[in-house]
Amino acid sequence: MAQNEQVLRNMAQNEQEMLIRQVEGALEGVKPDASVPDHDTELLRQYVKKLLRHPRH
Repeated sequence: MAQNEQVLRNMAQNEQEMLIRQVEGALEGVKPDASVPDHDTELLRQYVKKLLRHPRH
């Protein structure tokens, strides 16, 4: 994951925003298997969005 975060940080701002919007849009369309608890699904979505907006340094 660290390498992906480095790539995101090194992208131009407009490219970052476009990629972030695409990933967030894709997350909205994901329908996990019924065996996955809703709470777990929401935690994962929040974590991914946090990493996209605030990559670790």
